[in-house]
Amino acid sequence: MQALTIGQLAKKAQVNVETVRYYERRGLIPEPPRRWSGYRQYSQDDLARLQFIKRAQELGFSLKEIADLLALRVDTATSCGDVKKRAEVKIADVEAKIQTLERMRKALKKLVASCSGREDARAQLLRALAATGLSPHWQEWDRGAPESPSRVRAYGSPTILVNGQDVANASPSAGADCCRLYVDDGGQLRGVPSVEAITAALLRMKETMSSTAGAAVVQRSSWRSALAVLPALGTALLPNLTCPACWPAYAGLLSALGLGFVDYTPFLLPLTAIFVTLAVASLGYRAKNRRTHKPFILGLLAAILIVVGKFVFVSNLAVYGGVALLVGASLWNSWLQRASKSGSCPACVHTEGRLTTET
Repeated sequence: MQALTIGQLAKKAQVNVETVRYYERRGLIPEPPRRWSGYRQYSQDDLARLQFIKRAQELGFSLKEIADLLALRVDTATSCGDVKKRAEVKIADVEAKIQTLERMRKALKKLVASCSGREDARAQLLRALAATGLSPHWQEWDRGAPESPSRVRAYGSPTILVNGQDVANASPSAGADCCRLYVDDGGQLRGVPSVEAITAALLRMKETMSSTAGAAVVQRSSWRSALAVLPALGTALLPNLTCPACWPAYAGLLSALGLGFVDYTPFLLPLTAIFVTLAVASLGYRAKNRRTHKPFILGLLAAILIVVGKFVFVSNLAVYGGVALLVGASLWNSWLQRASKSGSCPACVHTEGRLTTET
C-alpha cells in the first residue's frame, strides 16, 4: 500500500493542508504514524475517509453529523437500522431546508416584481391626494438621470417626498441605488408606501401651509388696524386756530414752507370725530373672535378723551393722554390678533400646495 505525505493527501482529496490538520484535531481523521524522518504517512483509507468527509459536507452534513456517521462506519456492532435512522433524520432536516429555500425564492420573486413599483406608487399617491382634498400636482425625478438633484439619489426607488421629507420617515443615505421595501400595518413587505403613510405626510404639509398662510393674514390685519388709527392721531394733534392773534404766526410758518394759510377750524371737529370713529371701529372689528372687547373699550375712552379735551376743555394734556390711550389700544388689539390666529385650527384654512415626488 502506497504511503502518502500530507501534501499528497491534500492534493488527491482537493483540499488544503490546513484542512487536513483541522480534521485531525476534530478527530475526523486519525493521526497517522510517522516515518523515521518525522514525516507523517497517510494511507489510502485516510484518503477515502477525507473524500467521504468532503462529499458529506457538500450534501449539507455538519462536521458533528459526519463524525457520527464515521463512528457508525467503523463500529462493527452498527446495524443497517441505525444508519437508516440517522439518514431519515437528515432527510427531514433537508426537507425543512428545502421549504425554507422555497419561501426565500418566493420572497425574492416578489421583491423583483415589486421593484418596478412606479405605477403603483402613483396610484397610492392619487388615493392619498383624493383623501386629503389636495389637487393632484407633483414632480417626478429619475434618480439615475444626471439632472436629478442630489437629494433624490439619496433614496431608493420608489420614494415619495412631501416638503422634502420621506413619507416613511427614512433618512437619506449615500449609495441608495436599490429597490425600496416598505412595511405595511400587517408587517408585510411592500414595494410602495401605504396610502396611510402618504396621507399623514400630506396632512402635515397642509397644517404647515395653513399655519404659514394664517400668519400672513394676521400680519396684514395687524398693519391695517394700526394704519386705521393714524388719521385719528393726525387730526387730534392738529392745533386749534381759535386764537386770531396766533394766525399771523401760523401764516408765517406755512409761508416758510411754501404753503398758503387755510383756516381749517370749521372742519377740525367733524374730521376728528370721523377719524376717531373709524379708529374705534377698527378696534371693534371681529372683537368677538378674539373673545375680548377690552381694546375696543379702551379705544372708545381714548376717543372721548380726545374730542372732549380738544373741543370742550381745550386741554392739551387731555388730548395727549387720549392719543396715548388710542396708541396703546391699537397695539393691544394687534397682539390679540396674533395670539388668536396662532391658536386657530389650521385645517380650517383651505390651501393647496405642490407635492414633489422622487422616484
